[in-house]
Amino acid sequence: SRFFEFRSSGKEQFILEKEIEFAHGVGLFKLNKDHKGGTAFLKKIEPELILIEHKFSLIRVTDIQFNAAVMFFQTGDLRSSLKWLNKILSNERVESRQYLYCYAKIFELLIHIELGNMQLLLSLSKSTFRYLYQRNKVHDFENIILFHLKKFIRTEPVKQKLLFSALKEELQKLSEDPIRSKAMDHFDYISWLETKLP
Repeated sequence: SRFFEFRSSGKEQFILEKEIEFAHGVGLFKLNKDHKGGTAFLKKIEPELILIEHKFSLIRVTDIQFNAAVMFFQTGDLRSSLKWLNKILSNERVESRQYLYCYAKIFELLIHIELGNMQLLLSLSKSTFRYLYQRNKVHDFENIILFHLKKFIRTEPVKQKLLFSALKEELQKLSEDPIRSKAMDHFDYISWLETKLP
């Protein structure tokens, strides 16, 4: 039985080491804004990650998935970004990381803006607002984003740049407050908006 315990603890140690290696590796690429390097690293570890991610802590696995979604988004691979984000959105345990789930719901809207899925965007924005409102998660950041995205959906393409500009202004004001701006730590919304402006 001691041999069995030793083997079990060895396996647990291996899983823990992989969890740290993968989470820190992905986090470091994102922190350094090396999105191409990060997506290459993710493609390399993905086969092994799929086999053992159910043994990782919820915090680490969802951080890997969200950071993966961001980095694929930044490289223009929107399908892969959505694939990684859907891992969070379909995770039954994610309610215990409700704030990350909320950010994932908002980030999903950005992906569909880039994909031009306007009809889907309309229904998703309604369900996202309902979800956040029911859980009392509609704070300054969420209010600003959802207000402008609702207007964006109903605005003709020629005038949409004005809405992006207005949203950027409001988020820049929010970014000056160290506490209220914490909600923007997970993704650089202002840089993304700058790509939508002339």
